Amino acid sequence: MRIKTVISIFLHDKRGLAGFIIIMFFLVLSIIVQLGGFGIKDPNSLVSDENVIIGPEPPGPGHVLGTTYLGIDVLKAILKGTKTDVFFSIPSILIAMLLGLFVGIIAGYYGGIIDEIMMRITDIVFAIPFLILLILFISINSNIFTQFLVLSIAFFPIYAKYVRVETLKLRRSPIVLSSKAMGNSDFKIIIYKIVPRVIYIALAQVPLTFGALIGAFATVSYINYSNNPTIPELGYIAGQSLQFFNINPWATLLPSIIITILAIGFNLLTLGIRKAIDPREIGIWESSH
Repeated sequence: MRIKTVISIFLHDKRGLAGFIIIMFFLVLSIIVQLGGFGIKDPNSLVSDENVIIGPEPPGPGHVLGTTYLGIDVLKAILKGTKTDVFFSIPSILIAMLLGLFVGIIAGYYGGIIDEIMMRITDIVFAIPFLILLILFISINSNIFTQFLVLSIAFFPIYAKYVRVETLKLRRSPIVLSSKAMGNSDFKIIIYKIVPRVIYIALAQVPLTFGALIGAFATVSYINYSNNPTIPELGYIAGQSLQFFNINPWATLLPSIIITILAIGFNLLTLGIRKAIDPREIGIWESSH
């Protein structure tokens, strides 16, 4: 697969490019917030940066979007919440992808009883709604890292299933069979022959699961299963401000809108990546350019 061709196809796909721009905007915004931009003193805590009157305040001078019932500036809270949702999702996605790659490759490469056992476990995890699984574990341990670890486990089957299918094809391919004939070990074959040819499939799923993961975390926080009320999170901000919707609707609407935009952005990015790595699209592009 030629990287230059893949990039060219992606850049000519309006949906994927739009998704990329949306995600990059929020990523850069998150970095600026973490570095203390926009006058934010503590980017990791949902507390007031200054002495304000406790109680929800409508938008006005000094507080463009008003304040929450705790006197927290809504605009700053939303910026902090966006940063939290984006940054805390990254390790969870990486764990899910790596776990899915491992399970998918091992199951597809060895087959037989190993494939049967690993994929049955994967099917069981996949059959459990991730929100129910998340709420169950949060009731035992509400640490934020527990939440994202559980979400990693909940989402790894998506990666494992796609990777396994491709590994099954590669196992019987000439490149793998010839490598075995040369006496290479299974470990060497997997690392040098299998992984480079299935990694792109896993990477194509990252934006889609990223959006779903942010939505899941926001939903749990929204229904007040938040692990710590001082940690800024968009779903928690929206849920806690709902009872004061008539005074300051922005505190509920804007976090919800940003969550929706993030989900749409990740889904558009996924569509673009899938088109860019589609062998048929690559063939069409190379034959016409």
